Amino acid sequence: MLQLTVGLVLSLVSAPATAPSAGWGGSWATVQKAARSVKAVNATFVQSKSMKILRRPLISRGVFQYRAGGAITWEYTSPLRSKLVLSGGRAVRYLWRNGRYVADANSRTGAMQMVLAEIKLWMHGLFRKSLAFRARLRPGSPSRIVLTPLNKAISRFIKRIELTLGQQRGTIGVVTIYEQAQATTRIQITTARVIYR
Repeated sequence: MLQLTVGLVLSLVSAPATAPSAGWGGSWATVQKAARSVKAVNATFVQSKSMKILRRPLISRGVFQYRAGGAITWEYTSPLRSKLVLSGGRAVRYLWRNGRYVADANSRTGAMQMVLAEIKLWMHGLFRKSLAFRARLRPGSPSRIVLTPLNKAISRFIKRIELTLGQQRGTIGVVTIYEQAQATTRIQITTARVIYR
């Protein structure tokens, strides 16, 4: 579940980071305006997890879907299949069993509900209103947003999260989580289709 929850925290409006952001990440006002302009996203991603005890990173692949005012879906397609759907203020985790998705009766919804609250802020570019993370904007080519935990429970697992802004306005191209015990999780958006309002 940690992989899925961390993945969801990172599943902001996303698109490939093939070139520097085109100026939309220069200030908090432009970040917020760009995030509000996104109506829908369909994206694929590659997640790489590096740990000191591993010879090679663990690689996962998946898809992400977002609809403004609607559901958010974060799905791992390989090597193991699982899915988290946020809809109507409710988070449900699904596991792939016997050729279909089945709701996970054992999942803890408390952590997922916290993640949902964060994502609602982030989808609107309201990073600084988070009660869980302190956000710093680092303008540049590309611009980055650095999130550091305010909550001791979160800081036991995560040192910081760096979001590299994507080429398309209102998007994130790469998300890097620096975890405790010298572990790093990196999510690279590989393809995306973004619909603007």
